[in-house]
Amino acid sequence: MNKPIRVAMLVHNDVKRDARVRKEARSLVEAGYDVDVYGISNDLGRIGTSQIEGATLRLLRSNKRALLRSWLEKGVIAAAALIFVALAIAAFTLGDTHWQLRWLIFIAVPAMLIAANSVRPQLSPGNLRLRLVELGLGFCASALSIYLLDKGLISLPEIIAQFALLWFISGSGLNVFHFLKQAGKLKKAYSRSGHNIQSRHRALATLLFNGVRKRKYDIVHSHDLIGLLAGKMIKEKNPDTVLIWDAHEIYEGVPDIADEYFKLCREIILNSETYIDRFITINKSIAQFYAANYNLPPASIVMNATRAVPSVQYDGRLHNAAGLPQTQKILLFQGGFAEYRGLDALMRAVPSIPRDWSVVAMGWGKLKSELDRVAKEAEAADRPPALVVIPPAAHDELVEWTAGATLGIIPYENVCLNHLYCTPNKLWEYPNAGVPILATDVVEMAEMINQWGTGFLLPRDLHERDIVRFLEKTPDSEISRAKKNCERFSEEMGWHRFESVLLDLYGSLHEQPQAKQHRRKVAV
Repeated sequence: MNKPIRVAMLVHNDVKRDARVRKEARSLVEAGYDVDVYGISNDLGRIGTSQIEGATLRLLRSNKRALLRSWLEKGVIAAAALIFVALAIAAFTLGDTHWQLRWLIFIAVPAMLIAANSVRPQLSPGNLRLRLVELGLGFCASALSIYLLDKGLISLPEIIAQFALLWFISGSGLNVFHFLKQAGKLKKAYSRSGHNIQSRHRALATLLFNGVRKRKYDIVHSHDLIGLLAGKMIKEKNPDTVLIWDAHEIYEGVPDIADEYFKLCREIILNSETYIDRFITINKSIAQFYAANYNLPPASIVMNATRAVPSVQYDGRLHNAAGLPQTQKILLFQGGFAEYRGLDALMRAVPSIPRDWSVVAMGWGKLKSELDRVAKEAEAADRPPALVVIPPAAHDELVEWTAGATLGIIPYENVCLNHLYCTPNKLWEYPNAGVPILATDVVEMAEMINQWGTGFLLPRDLHERDIVRFLEKTPDSEISRAKKNCERFSEEMGWHRFESVLLDLYGSLHEQPQAKQHRRKVAV
């Protein structure tokens, strides 16, 4: 009996909410593949091996401190060396220019101690090199102080003041991140820089690579850019491994992209082109983008469809969780509370929405506090809550929660190629629960909604009054008509349609051996 083909899926998240990865893993397991899914998490309670969708989930720990370790350690060592050289030169050449020496011992030495405090949390306890830096720093400061005291160039009170300053810095743990925390904009600017993101991408890719390399796999299925970086490393180590790249979006087409990150995205893909044996993406517009800009294998289009479910009997859970009467109509936003997803316009619309409608935001993300604030401000005694924010539903129960909505909104803003061509999971999740869609008319979403009649379109340049006007003027009969179309859409455009594309792609790998490819040696 032949052994099952072993597949490693590489993902840079914890997989818990990654519906696409979960669907693909389940389909491959049901087709007889032996699938391991490698993910990354900060939740210590989930680190290790478990089961998900019939596959083995191997969650690796993402240590944010480890991501900073290399450059911080090298920076402190290099800076320390320069300071030590400067102190030595000053002690033997500056002579009577004692004011310059005072600057060295009162500015340079404390600055180096602050740097040492900054790097200490990022290094393993008892790190030898850091200890040597601190000992050397203390020795140089002490030697220079004694030299200056002996020459009469500095007084004893000044030496006491200097060591009191050093004691305070050391004892308080004062470090550069205290200052960065106060300068939030500076920290945010650095976090978005290409250099920082490149370091993070490579560190996470290396984490995935180290998790996979001790096991032998026939196929590596890499998701997104970090997965691609890790897959390339594996392919370099084991050239016979088949590498599939699954691109969920246009990575250089995200909102507010910095020039450095744009270049990094292109560099990663260009340097990985010849390693990729098969290519998957989510729709034809994004496939055309990659075909025009990169030398990749022909794209297999596997859309973010959901598995069709039998007609859902709504049990009232969404209304109950939101504290709304069962007769109240709900405009549901579900998913990540992120910028550029139209939440600003939706929040501005809240005070003006009709009394028989409520907005329910079911999800997570950095805009949650802003949503909570708007919900509080919109409270009124003469109507049900205009906005309610509730936690995300469990993946396995999502359809039962979604079924309580009257409409599901996808108000993505037209700020980048990625949004212009997006086909998010919600485009299927809402109709699968019998809920019509209200979405901005970006290219791919508009085409699908128009083709299948599963919802309604808002202007691409969305304003809050567009949402309010739609809710005021659209009769229930039109929403009911769209609701009927949702069932037909789910039956014909469900996961089964794209599962066959995925399995055909995998099947093609068995039919013909992989040709040896010339590979670039350019490092990312």
